Amino acid sequence: MKKIISFFIIAAFVVSSYSQITVKLGSIANAEPGTYINVPLILSGFEAGNPGMIGMEFYFTFPSSVLAFDSVANALASAPASQWFYNANNGKLSANWLEGGLAPINFPNNTTLIEFVFFYNGGSAELTIDTLATTIIDEFSASFTIESFVDGTITQGQGALTSTWNGTGNWSNASNWSNGIPGPGTDVIINEGNVEVDGSVALCNNLQINANCTVVIKPGFSLTAVGNTNNLGTIILIGDLAATGSLKMEGTTNDQSKVEVRKLLSNAKTYHLATPVQNVTVASTQLSGDYFAFNESQNNWQSLASANSLNLGDGFEIRPSNTDTLHLIGNYSSSAFTKILSFTSQASADLEGWNLIGNPFTSAFNANDISGSSIYKAIYAWNGTRYLTWNGYTGNLVNGIIPSLSSFFVKSVGSGASISIPKTSCLHDFSYFNGQYSIPSNVLKLTLANFENATNFDETYIQFNPESTPNLDQNHDAFKLSNHVSYPELFSFSSDNSALAINSLPFATSVDLGYKAPAEGFYTISINSGYTGSGIALLKDKELNVEKDLKTENYTFSTVAGEFNDRFELFLSGVGIEDMAAPLIKVWGNNQVAYIQNISGKQQSGLLSVYDLSGRQVHTESIDLQSSELYSLPVKHGAYILNFECKSAKQALKLIL
Repeated sequence: MKKIISFFIIAAFVVSSYSQITVKLGSIANAEPGTYINVPLILSGFEAGNPGMIGMEFYFTFPSSVLAFDSVANALASAPASQWFYNANNGKLSANWLEGGLAPINFPNNTTLIEFVFFYNGGSAELTIDTLATTIIDEFSASFTIESFVDGTITQGQGALTSTWNGTGNWSNASNWSNGIPGPGTDVIINEGNVEVDGSVALCNNLQINANCTVVIKPGFSLTAVGNTNNLGTIILIGDLAATGSLKMEGTTNDQSKVEVRKLLSNAKTYHLATPVQNVTVASTQLSGDYFAFNESQNNWQSLASANSLNLGDGFEIRPSNTDTLHLIGNYSSSAFTKILSFTSQASADLEGWNLIGNPFTSAFNANDISGSSIYKAIYAWNGTRYLTWNGYTGNLVNGIIPSLSSFFVKSVGSGASISIPKTSCLHDFSYFNGQYSIPSNVLKLTLANFENATNFDETYIQFNPESTPNLDQNHDAFKLSNHVSYPELFSFSSDNSALAINSLPFATSVDLGYKAPAEGFYTISINSGYTGSGIALLKDKELNVEKDLKTENYTFSTVAGEFNDRFELFLSGVGIEDMAAPLIKVWGNNQVAYIQNISGKQQSGLLSVYDLSGRQVHTESIDLQSSELYSLPVKHGAYILNFECKSAKQALKLIL
């Protein structure tokens, strides 16, 4: 794609603000699969009398399984298609426009500037504008302030009430259907032959597959039965090295619904997998290799023999001998899943309670919907090189999505622990641990990367949450699990010395960092780009007595191979503590006495917690402050963080006494 580089460099230094500018992608309802659809780009704020625009750089994302970009059409006469440069790749479209003579154009509100033409495979789609990358340039070479962005959506038509399939071909072949391509309101009968879901998204209401008929779902595509399924034939899910066909049955399913999974695996990787079907053994997978189950009571991997069962809901590890196809053949029930977890007390708490759970569905699911008793909130999934984790809010297991055929660890904390995964958590997702994720403003991500190979890296997260404590928190923190031996590791420590991948803190403080270097060399520590938290993120190298503010500069250091837990300390000042528009209290010290004053103008009742800078809670009590009332705190000389929480708000304050 041709880029308008020099023009936008000039314009980047100036921002202009006139009437409200709105950028909108049109929405399309009742779209028909197998047809082309036009998505309009609609602008407002350029009516006569306002400065005109001379250029635009526009980006948005779309699901490539639903939409395939084709071309542009129906451009505004004053911004013809010949002046546009556009490209679509991996579900992201970029489009640049520059008026050839730099002559500004104006037009009425809600004018369509251009239309993007897609081939529609079927299903629902969200068209999400990249608000940071999208830029509009005015006649003075300044960037307009864009006041609002409106994303677009594509929804499929309901389709006919019934449609019957006969023959062999793709689901999107209208000629094989008796009453048109089905929609989510269509009752479908696969009467005779074989149908493939390839290059399309298949939707229907009730689904019946007759005996001797086959439905094959190719990698990266999906079938959703909104209603009930009666499968007397066979559903086959094909998987290559990148993705697997996805099946979601939202209603009931007959007991003998036969599903077959054929998943290609590489002998260059170790996988943590799961079977969504019943009655599978190691031998029936037809793939040679080393199979293992994780034994919670012994906290180690246990070899599986060919006769061993691979049970629904149990994860397993496989190291294939060759790049070949794994076969999982059995009955699929498509129901909610509940499992009693194992717990065995160990000498150290971080060694006990680890249960490897298998995704029981033929699709991905959202782990945020997991419920259970006596378990840690965090989950852990192996991506082939590292354990990714998610605590329900942040982490590198993006959005808590567990891919189909994958397994994940949960940690129980006592006998009688259980986990439940509702059927409604199922979704179609083909990102396989590589989804997009915007890090929240109260989260600091630190990365440790090999200086010579930035793809060889690890991450750790520090989250600021007033409901957490500096110690290990069952509902917020995530343990650090070991990566592949060729990958570095980075982790922080809780106040009670647990190594964490996600460390949730109630306030900004100092945090000890540990790392593991797989080989001697140079490594770089950085924080997430674009981080805007207040205060500093000061990294101290205690070995070299060097300090570096990671908000302004990365830190590169040399090390020998090994694990080191006392070299780095991170000082966080003000990070994650937001200033309140209307503070409730103020605090100050005088003659070694700390005072709190209610400055809100009305009575405030809440919980006051006081922490020293090591994160230790030194005082907590419920207080009831009348308007303008003073209150003395029973603390000694030192530096403290005060958290005050009432029904309507939370406030954190620093105190030096």
